[in-house]
Amino acid sequence: MVNANLKSLSINGFELYPTFKPNIYNYNVNINEIMTSLDIKAEAENEKAKLEIEENSDLKEGDNVIKINVTAEDGETVRTYKINAYISASNVTVQEENKMLQCKMIKYIELL
Repeated sequence: MVNANLKSLSINGFELYPTFKPNIYNYNVNINEIMTSLDIKAEAENEKAKLEIEENSDLKEGDNVIKINVTAEDGETVRTYKINAYISASNVTVQEENKMLQCKMIKYIELL
C-alpha cells in the first residue's frame, strides 16, 4: 500500500493552526521573534517513506512557506505539507509594552 502521509508534525516551542491531522496539508504558525529556521519535528506514517523539509533556512520577517515533502516507499508518490510561518519581531515589543502598562496600572490601582 502506498502511503505518503505524515503521522505527526510539530514545531518545537510553537503551535500549529489548525491542530495537526494527517489529511490536512496547510498549517499556520505565528512567531513573535526573529528566527532564521524552525525546529520542525515530522514523522511519516510509513517508516520506509522519506521526508524532506524545504525552505526552512534564512527565514525572514513576514511570510515564509516551509514545505515538508513525504515520498512514499514506491519512490513516486509524493505528498507536500506546508507551514505558513509569519514572523514578526514587532509583536514582542507590543507584548512587552502591554506587560509594563499592566504593571503600572496595577500599582496605580493599589495606590488608590
